[in-house]
Amino acid sequence: MLIKKLAKYLEEKDVGTFKGDDTGGTIYLEKLPDVPNDIVGIFSSPVDFEPHPKFGYNNPKVQIIVRGNTMVEAHDKAETIVNLLHSLSMTEFEDVYIVSVFATDSIPAFIGKDVKGRYEYSLNFEIDFRNKTLERE
Repeated sequence: MLIKKLAKYLEEKDVGTFKGDDTGGTIYLEKLPDVPNDIVGIFSSPVDFEPHPKFGYNNPKVQIIVRGNTMVEAHDKAETIVNLLHSLSMTEFEDVYIVSVFATDSIPAFIGKDVKGRYEYSLNFEIDFRNKTLERE
């Protein structure tokens, strides 16, 4: 799962801790639990086109939501993530070869406060990665 590999990469870069599906971390997949307050959620986004049937490359989109107690903390963590991922290229995440990662927005987008008054920022990325299979070159 690509978003799991992104979570591990962000953990390696000291953005937070990833515990898989267990509680106790600060990086989660496909959810934003109520606690802890400072958290990163990585979400798969729908893709608006089908992958080529013969060429082994995929181009999914990923949304990352950063939540924090203060605007500065949340914004700075979001900006750190943009700086780590935008223009990342020719990199292997375990068994996945990343061709390129591009942020679709130039800065983290403030999306408001949650019901508890915590600040949230959204980041969106397009990722090109090699997905060679028996039927795809």
